[in-house]
Amino acid sequence: MHFIINKEVLLNSLLIASKALPSNTNVVVNRSLVCIKIQAKNNTLTLIANSSEIAILTVVKDDSLLIKEENTIVAPGKSLIEMIRKIDDILVELLLLENQLLIKSHNLEYKLNLFNVEDYPEVEFLEVGNKIIFNASVIKNSSKEVGFSAATIDKRPLYQGINFKYNNGILVNSATDGFRLSTKNTPLNLAVASLDFTIPSKSIDELARLLDYYNEDIEVFVDRNSVLFKFQNTMFRTRLLEGVFPDIAKIIPTNFNFELYFLREDILRAIDRVSITSTKDNGSRLNQVDFKVRLDKVVELSAINEAGSSKQEVIPSREIVAKQIEMLLNLKYLSDALRSLAGQEIVVCFVDVRRPIVIKDVNNDDLLHIIIPLTN
Repeated sequence: MHFIINKEVLLNSLLIASKALPSNTNVVVNRSLVCIKIQAKNNTLTLIANSSEIAILTVVKDDSLLIKEENTIVAPGKSLIEMIRKIDDILVELLLLENQLLIKSHNLEYKLNLFNVEDYPEVEFLEVGNKIIFNASVIKNSSKEVGFSAATIDKRPLYQGINFKYNNGILVNSATDGFRLSTKNTPLNLAVASLDFTIPSKSIDELARLLDYYNEDIEVFVDRNSVLFKFQNTMFRTRLLEGVFPDIAKIIPTNFNFELYFLREDILRAIDRVSITSTKDNGSRLNQVDFKVRLDKVVELSAINEAGSSKQEVIPSREIVAKQIEMLLNLKYLSDALRSLAGQEIVVCFVDVRRPIVIKDVNNDDLLHIIIPLTN
């Protein structure tokens, strides 16, 4: 292998592929999975990275690319990226020297030890299964608006994912950790009658980062065990989570006994202030705030920990018609839900103090969050 290419073009492509590199290299059984496979052929570079959950293929075609000798290598991904990043020249030259890769510019030279190509596991990027097309915003919104409700560690792997369910022209994205739930409805006209699959939330987050500046349509191929996203010169494949996702329609309360309206920024500021004295334990049930509606129709948020206590009054944006209410809520869950909403005014809906609350924008029912109160 021997080629010359614009340094920034190569670096950007390596960074795309690196999204599939394992984050914890200590638990990698096959050491070649910390590598990026690079094939130089037909004046095109093909970069592949693969982990247990994600596989990425990206193709590099650029006027600056000059392939002098075709071949395939497997190079440690993070080391290669750091070496390319340090080069100041516009062009960089890469040359295979037995089991090393020579990387050089006019005044800088690196030699990178390579892995055996035969040891790199084969990964297929097949366009099979149901093909659907939707805008990249669907992925980005699912990550930003509902993904935070997915479990990070759970005995039920299904709860670590974001569910995609399509019926009757509506795509429903949902995530839950068993104590909260977020769901978003998006009207779409897809070329299939129905869909129901669950993708690991970490995979969706990585894909959303790749799509950060991409706002066009993407092709999606849903197979039995995996889903493939195709956009620009990149393919992103991730496994699907097994199991039947909870029926969201049966979980969401529909009849409420009272509602509280707030300007979103007002209650967010109040939450931020009392969070200083909340007992934090990685977002667990100890991260709590006392939510009280007083007889004088003022809402009071309070928290206490070993350092001290706090109490913040919040004036609702509309007149309170409810009786006195008091419940314990997970402060982080409450904050996450409010920050995902875009409207100026939000509404918190109650059945009673023991039942889940629903939080949404006043003028938009498409995105809503459910939080189960904590018990004393």
